[in-house]
Formats: sequence, structure tokens, C-alpha cells
Amino acid sequence: KSGIDASYYAWDPNMGTAAQRGRYVVFNGTTNDNVLSQVGQFIQPGQAFFVKNTTPGTAGTLTFQEAHKATTNANVFRTVTTPTLAVALYDPNELAIGGYPIDATKAVFSSDYSNELGFGDATKLEAAGENIAWFRNNTKLAIDAAAPVTTSDELAMKTIRLGANKNYTFKIQTTNFDSALTPYLVDTFLNTQTEISTSQAYLASFATTSNVASYSENRFKVVFQNAVLSTDTFQNTIAIYPNPAKAGASFYVEGISEATVSVSNLLGQNVLVETKNQGNTLQVTPNTSLSHGVYLVNITTQGNTQQIKWIVE
Repeated sequence: KSGIDASYYAWDPNMGTAAQRGRYVVFNGTTNDNVLSQVGQFIQPGQAFFVKNTTPGTAGTLTFQEAHKATTNANVFRTVTTPTLAVALYDPNELAIGGYPIDATKAVFSSDYSNELGFGDATKLEAAGENIAWFRNNTKLAIDAAAPVTTSDELAMKTIRLGANKNYTFKIQTTNFDSALTPYLVDTFLNTQTEISTSQAYLASFATTSNVASYSENRFKVVFQNAVLSTDTFQNTIAIYPNPAKAGASFYVEGISEATVSVSNLLGQNVLVETKNQGNTLQVTPNTSLSHGVYLVNITTQGNTQQIKWIVE
């Protein structure tokens, strides 16, 4: 260098508050020191920087030579570690050929944000046809910037103008989630709760019927629970019998003493049942005689739900 001070300045986007992201920092080549930043001796690929003339009004020069190159790297750019959960709504045929989604929405969680409407939130601008959005404080959001997730938190989803008798698929992708918390997709029409994988993209296929509840705006939500509840222990200890069963007969849930049990047919219509505790077994009796077919039994305890198919002959 010639005619240039020993210091250079750069923008460090990792400093500052959430609303004022970034600060200018300095590295001094004489003292070989900086100001608590990764900005240091080596200019990183893609990094912009400022230098100052030794004599005001007189241009200096700075020359880089091949011998000056180094393999040293530093994090002088903003590192994204914010947990996110993105949901895309697909036509299954489009998804199969790698096509575009019908619509999508995203939730971002950070201590920089709150669960009130404000900084980071983006309201939903609806288009014709099917749309999806998060719903918070009576407002539809395309991006929900929320406080860090805690156990029992919920994300209310709006599925807008879904058609009757159609097939859809959610593609759910998460980043940087705490392994101690597990997201679950709750389907209030089928009364199911399914763990959402945080290690890869998760696909959840569902269908609507002629039942208005199957394409209700409020059919789905995402809840967060302690990962302990997502182990196979619960599922491996539950069984129902007899299965198949005769029409008009009760069935028994073996291996559990307290649970909420609901029964529905494949159209999502609920069947009223009575449940009696018999020690480590629950007796479940439908209030009406059921037709032959397959029914879905949902067993919920401690916030975890297992769904078992029950056949009536």
C-alpha cells in the first residue's frame, strides 16, 4: 500500500440490534487488532471494505499480489441460525413432477420477535383460488415472525378456499429446530396428530370430501411438544381388540388406563362412543350399531395421539 492508513473498515452484519442490524468495524494492521469482530487481517471473498488516505485529497494505492492470497477464512457475513418452519401447499401431480406449489407460508422464531403483530410480520395478500396463511391476533400472515418456540405453543393455519373432493399435499420444511421440541401437524377433521420430521422435508397428503369440515379454513394447525412424547414407547404399548370386530360389539384399548378415544369413519364423520376404565384397559362402546367397514380410532394421552384402523365385519 502507499498513501493509505494501516486500518481498514468493513460492515459486520452480526453486530447491532434486530432492528438495526450491523455496525462498521475496523482492523488495524499495525497493532494487528480489531474490535471484537471476525473482520481481521484477511479480506474475505465477496467482502466490501473501506480504506482511508494518509493525506486528505491525495490518492493512495493498494495492490494485491498472488503471494498475498491465503486459505484463512472468517465469518464476516451474517449467519442464519433462526428456526423456521415453511409450509407449501401442492397439487400432488405437480409435486410429483417437481412443479411449483399452489401457495406457501413461513414462520420464523427468534427473541428479536414477539407474538404480537409487528416487527418481522408480513400480512397475507390473497390471490384467487387456494391460499394458505398463518393466523395470529385475528390476522392472516404470509410470514409469522414469532417469539422462540416453547412447549405447547401452537401455530394456527388458515387453508383458504380449498375445493371439495380434491387431493392436496403439504410439504413442510424446518431449519435450526431445537431437538428438545417436536412439531406436530394436527388435523382437526380426522382428529389426528402426526410428528413433523425436522431432519428432512416432510410430506403430508390429505383429501377433502363433500363434508364442509374437510375443507374448512381451520382444519390444520401445528403444535409443539417435548420430544419425549414422540418416541415409539407409547405406540408400541397400545393395542385394540377384537380387530376385526362384529357389528354392535365393543372394543378394548389395551396397555393404557387414561386416554381420550375418538372414532371416525373414512369420511371423517365422528362416531359417538362411551369409554370405561378397566384397570390397564379401556372399554370403548359405540353408541350406535356401526356399518361394515374400516374406522379410525384415535387414542390421545399426554398430548400424543396414535391412530389405529379398526375393522367392523
